[in-house]
Amino acid sequence: MHNTHLMRKYFYLILFALSYLDIYAAPGDDCASSILVSSNGCSAAGAYNNTGVTGTLAPSSCFTGGNNNGMWFKFVASTRIVNVTVNGGTLTQPQLALMDPGTNGCSGPFTELACNSSATATAILNYSNLTIGNTYYIYVDGQNNGVGTFQLCLTSPIA
Repeated sequence: MHNTHLMRKYFYLILFALSYLDIYAAPGDDCASSILVSSNGCSAAGAYNNTGVTGTLAPSSCFTGGNNNGMWFKFVASTRIVNVTVNGGTLTQPQLALMDPGTNGCSGPFTELACNSSATATAILNYSNLTIGNTYYIYVDGQNNGVGTFQLCLTSPIA
């Protein structure tokens, strides 16, 4: 009887720990914990790091093979145009996708609006048909299992 009681306690402790880890995912690990960024501005150099992130979105159309270590960001469109730049630090070949979640938010399905996989330390994409006030997502990964630090910049010029 004592062993059963002890096993039950461990079982509930493990369930609690697993639910805690799922609810409190690190920022950017999945859509629900995506990092809110401004539609105009840059993070500090090397502010983000996708090391240890297990991507939760199917790789975008232009992404190379390898592990999916994609990190999630979101922004609210302030104009119809957005220019997104990822400046790699230790992430030497970044790739990024701009995604529209439609009306279902993180439940998807997501529509890929633009994609860039760079052979250099900088990946850039430009898109000019946003709906002002809507939330869009940016998914950043590294080519061929690439992980490391990077800077994210967005500009939203007026057409």
